[in-house]
Formats: sequence, structure tokens, C-alpha cells
Amino acid sequence: MIFKNIKIIFRELFKNKVVNGINITGLAIGIAAILFIVQYIWFETSFDSFIQNNDRIYRLVFNRYYTTGLDQSVGNSYLAGQIARENIPEVENFVRCKKSTQFLQVEEDIFKEERAFFADSSFFDLFSYPVVSGVKSDFLREPNVAVITESLARKYFGDEDPIGKTIYRVNPGKTPLLIQGVVKDVPENSHLKFDVIISLASELGPSYCYTCNNTNTYFLLREGSNPNEVAAKITDYALEFLESRGMKLDFKIEYELQKLTDIHLHSHYRFEHEANGNYGYLIALMIVAFFILLSAWLNYTNIYKSLIKRKIKSLGVRKINGASWRSFAMDFISETWITGLISLILAFAIISLLFPTLKSYLHLEYSFDFILRLRTILYSILIMTGISIGVGIILTLRYLKTIPLNMVLTKSSNAGNKRPKNFVLIAQFSIAVFLIASTMIAIQQIHYMQDSALSMNIDQVLTVKRSVDGKYNTKQREFEQSLKNFPGILETSYSTVTPGEKNGWVKGGIAIKGTDLLSDQFFQSNVAPGFFDFFDVKLLAGRSFFPDETNWEGGPRHIILNKQAALALGAANYEDILGKILVDNDDKNEMGEVVGVVDGYFQNSLDQEVMPTIFNPDQFGYFIFIKFHNENPVELVSKVKAEYQEYFKDSYFEYFFLDDYFNQQYQSHIQFNRCFILFSIMAIIISILSLLGAAIMSSVERIKEIGIRKVNGARITEILVLLNTESIKGVIIAIIIATPLAWYTMHKWLENFAYKTTLSWWIFALAGLLALGIALLTVSWQSWRAATRNPVEALRYE
Repeated sequence: MIFKNIKIIFRELFKNKVVNGINITGLAIGIAAILFIVQYIWFETSFDSFIQNNDRIYRLVFNRYYTTGLDQSVGNSYLAGQIARENIPEVENFVRCKKSTQFLQVEEDIFKEERAFFADSSFFDLFSYPVVSGVKSDFLREPNVAVITESLARKYFGDEDPIGKTIYRVNPGKTPLLIQGVVKDVPENSHLKFDVIISLASELGPSYCYTCNNTNTYFLLREGSNPNEVAAKITDYALEFLESRGMKLDFKIEYELQKLTDIHLHSHYRFEHEANGNYGYLIALMIVAFFILLSAWLNYTNIYKSLIKRKIKSLGVRKINGASWRSFAMDFISETWITGLISLILAFAIISLLFPTLKSYLHLEYSFDFILRLRTILYSILIMTGISIGVGIILTLRYLKTIPLNMVLTKSSNAGNKRPKNFVLIAQFSIAVFLIASTMIAIQQIHYMQDSALSMNIDQVLTVKRSVDGKYNTKQREFEQSLKNFPGILETSYSTVTPGEKNGWVKGGIAIKGTDLLSDQFFQSNVAPGFFDFFDVKLLAGRSFFPDETNWEGGPRHIILNKQAALALGAANYEDILGKILVDNDDKNEMGEVVGVVDGYFQNSLDQEVMPTIFNPDQFGYFIFIKFHNENPVELVSKVKAEYQEYFKDSYFEYFFLDDYFNQQYQSHIQFNRCFILFSIMAIIISILSLLGAAIMSSVERIKEIGIRKVNGARITEILVLLNTESIKGVIIAIIIATPLAWYTMHKWLENFAYKTTLSWWIFALAGLLALGIALLTVSWQSWRAATRNPVEALRYE
């Protein structure tokens, strides 16, 4: 009996294969969207959950309250964790670590390892990364030792045992590193992604800055400890320590503890190990995915109801012959379940086919195996079964109330039939118009941040990073001079921090000489005298640096401020600040005389306010900028590399194109926007399928009417207008509904950006025209087929 029912169901599916194909495809796209997004959200929310005792591990966050705003950093001094461990009983253990790109030499080969960390010996006590080989209790307890991952071990030594082998830190110098252990590769859902851990003791020495806030600190608290109380105690001990050193702060400081599993989605502080996720974007994507699935489900139910109407007579005959409500329910449940299962299988097929492309396009970190987990498949089938049972029961109850004779005579009321269809059409195209408009605005905002609002020129700039060792200073000058002899290279410049990099040189206690102390936060940077001309940064007042100026070789000091620094120092206009001398009240030294004010120097992305910055002139810098014109980038890099190795013989050639490096800051925004593009395409496809299915069903239902009208002389254009009118009205209503919703939503989204584009009316008009054009093409194609059909065939229908 079961096989017979299944055979009948498949026969019905093939009987109306076009409409059922549209139905199944639309539902499959919706299911694929929700599966993809749910897995992405699960991955993003699973960060660091595999770490043992993750509920007791916290990271120390350092808050400084300046008048220019709150500075939140996870960079802390070397002493902060140690003082807390010694004085606060709730602290069971702690670890300090910091990320640093390292150049490692293995035999004659040099490798650039960007996922390198320096850490205390307690690192593997707090973080339960599985050990493959080596004695865990001995890890990182001495200077110049390291632990590496399995993949790095294979990369360096193949199948050989790496324990006890020596590699070298180079660039600058050559320091041996003894490999003590190997651990499994770090899962992608960890915010501490490393390939090599080097003992933090390797960095310590007379020149190490123990009070600089440049080290991440993690605590393992004892069971039952209150993290807020522990953070308050850390703040008290920090203030006591500063007072004991005779340091009196002119701004408030406060420490807080951040739960380990909250870091990835709820943390965007200075000194993060990597660009973290965005919790708000996850919520937005979940809502969008829900509406995509809703659109697909509306399409499915609308077409399925239309198909049931076509066999309503047979249902009525069955009811007259005594068919029970159970048989009706089983038929409806079986049919919806089989259709849903086919859609589910097709959804997995769509994801498997497109996943490599989507992974690259959306910069996803997880693999396809993550989606094909047994739990995902079982949950999907269970949800599909539950929905099928619900639909079956609803349809059974609906037709149980209908008089059998009316079903046989097809007298079931058709009143209001257009309303549900129009409602589905309006809902689907409202979603499509909303997504199209939102996507266009997101694209415009990203373009605005990357190009229009960026008041400095970073295009066609190759950046070379040299070693910080002072012995290379004279070589740098010779290197730059040699580059100017190459055709296609226009000019060079340099600085100690590159645009797009988080500036760690920041402090308070800076004021104009002879004035009251201000609680402002100022960043600093050393730049080439011609730095601002190189990047086309506008000079608002005063002068640029002279070619031979430097603040670090004795003599008078001069500085340039960005306009934010001038305003923070109380300048009513930029000319007023010229000639003033700034002092650092912490060490009582004069910083220099203000000789200029510049506009729009963007150190970080434009979703953040530009921070007050002080620029010092210098004759050397660690980042060398090379502006080129009409040069093949590959050939340019090859030429510059050859020249670099001529002057920096024992250094690794490290380079990047500045615009690419700067725009990496927008990665989360770009990823979110690409998701919107993807879902907009899905919404449009589902809307097209829904409209096409509705047009096919409508033309079938009105086939005799069309034939009669044609026999009576109706023209094809009149038939087209007749069949298209309702659909076009529905799309217009959808545009009217979606436009204000899209405007309000994107207006709120743009409030998250310090520099934002305007919401232009033409974006919403274009989104509406696109939706209208898609609807016209879809409906007109099916209407044309119906209108050009031989009227004799139409009158003989059935």
C-alpha cells in the first residue's frame, strides 16, 4: 500500500512536471539559503568553544577614558597579569601572548610565518590544544624554544621527527630556536590561530618595555569567581602600582574581563590577533535567510494549492465513497514530505556544487564537511517531516469542511482566490526589492569608503617593509635613490606605521605648553618630510616638513598635526595652533613646535573616526612606499625585489600593494555585502519561479476564456494586458511597501559608519525598475505562449 501511494505521488509529480519542477526548485533554493546561513552562524558562534574550561577563561581589556573618547585595547603591560596572579586569590592561572610575523630559516630556506606568537609557558595549560609529541610540562619554559603545529612540521621536515631540531629566527640577525613539541593544527574556529609558539622569554631583556601595553593577557579564574569583581581588583592594583612609580593619570582607567567565547563576535579592540566577526551582521543574515525561506515556502504552498484544485473532483468522489480523514491526511502528508525531501536533496546538491565558488567568494573558513554533518542532515529531515505533517493536517481540515457535492461540481468558492496569489506575489517581490536596494546601498557605501571619501591617494603604491634594525638606515637611503632610476617608478616615501595598520604609539598627558593638562588621547607617527605630498594629503595651515628635518638627531623639533589633533587641543581655527609647543607631561619633555595642520590622513578604515595624530619628521622609516605608473605589477615587484636584495642582503623581501592592504579592514563589510548579493539573486530567482508558476497556472485556468476571446476577435496585445495586469499591480504594490522599509533599515545601518554615503532616491527607483522589468519579462513570456495558442486547442481543452 505504501509503495502504491508513493507510485501515485510520483505519477502526479510527473503529470505536472513543469509546475512541480518550478515548485521544487524554488523550495530547494530557499532550503539551501537557510542551510548555508545556519551553518555559517553555527561556525561563527562556535569560536573557542572546544577549549576546556572556556567558561572560566577571560581576556583582560584595558579601558582608558579620554575626552576625545573611550579607548579600548586588549594590549596590556607585561606586569598586569603577574601582579593579578600574585595578589588576587580568584586568579588560578594566567598567560601573556602577542602575535608577531616571524621569518624562520630552515637549512637554506627562509619562510615568512604570519601566524606566530610569543607566549608564556602556561599557554598550553590554559588553552587545551592537543599535543602530538613532546613533553607538555617542558614547553616554552626557556628562552629561544618553540612549539609548532603538525602542518608546519610537515612543511619544514617532511616525515622526520622535528623534536630537538633547530630552526632560526632571522630578519634581523639569526637566533636559534629549539623545537620542543608539536601540537595538532589549530581549528579554524579559534581566535588564537597559530603555526608556531615561541617562548615569551625570548623577547625579554634590558631593552624590553615591561610597561608598554602591547601584550594580550588571559586569566583562568577559579570556580565560582565573579569576573567583574576580579576586574575591579585588577584596576585597584594597577592604580596602586602607578602611584608607587609617581605616575598620576589625568584620565580614568578601568580594566574589564572578556569571556573567551565572546571574543570573536563581540570584540573589535586595538591589538586584536585578527579581524573578528560581527554579531550584528549574523543577526541580519539570519533575518534575510528567514525571509528567503519564507518566500520559497509561500511559492511552494501557493502552487501546491493550485495543483490540489486541479484534482478537487477526484477528492470529492473519494469523500462521497467514504474515504476517511486519515487517508486524506496521509495523502497530503506523504505528498508534501516527498516533495520536501526531493527539495532537500536538491538543496544539498546546490550547496555541494556551488560551495567551492561560495567559499572563495565569501572568504569562508570552514569546509564543506562542516555542512554535511550527520546532525545537520537529521535536523533538516526532522524539520521537513514536521512541516509536512502540519501542512497535511491543515489541508485535511480545510477539505473536511467542504461539501463533497460542491467539490465534484467544482462549486467550491473561488472568491478571494486572487487575493492569496497577489499576497504571495507582493510578499516575494517586497523581499526581492528590499534586498536589491539594500545591496546597492551597501555596494555604494563600500565604494565610498574605499575611494570617494578617502582624501589621500593610495593607488599604485607598492609598500616594502624593511627590518627595524638601525644598521639598515643608511642602506634605505641608497635603496630609495636607486629605485628612482627605474622607469615607471615616480617617487618614494616612508613612515614607521603604514596606512591600514593599527597604530600602537598612543598616549595621553599631552598639552600645549603653558596651558592646563588635557585628558586627550593622541597617536604619533614618524614620517618622511615629503610624506603628505606623496599621498596627496591637503595642507590646511602652515608648512610641510623641510627635506632635511628630523626630530631625533638633536636640534629644534617640529611637528605636524592632523585637524582632529588641532581641534582636540582647542584650536578655533587651524592657524591659531601654529607656533605652539606641545609638551608630554608624563616625562616633562617638549615634543616640538606645531608647524602645520593636515586634512584627512586616514590611518584606519572609514567606519571609524579619525583619531588625533601627531607627526614627527624623520630621515628613515620601516615602511617604504613606492609610487609607480603604467608598470606591470609582477615585473615591478621582480625589479624592486632584485634591488632590495642588493642593499639588504640578509633580509627577507616583504611587500604588499597599499590599496589592497588598506582595504583588508573592510573585509567583514565586503563579506556581508557579498552575502546580500547572493541572497538578492536567490530572492529574484524564487520570485521569478513563483511568478512563472503562477502565470502557468493562471493561463491553464483561463485557457477556455482566452480561446473564446480570440474567437471573438481579441488581439494578442489585449490578451497580454489581461494576463499581465494583476501581476504588475502586485509588483508595484511590493515596490511601494519595500522602498520605505529599505530606506529605514539602510539609514540605521549607515549610522554605524563614521563616514557614510547618502541615500539617493535613484537607488530605490532603480531597484523598483529592475523588479518590474524582471516581472514583465517573466509574465510576458508565459502570457505570449498562452495568447498565441490556437484557440481551437484551447476550446477543446479537457
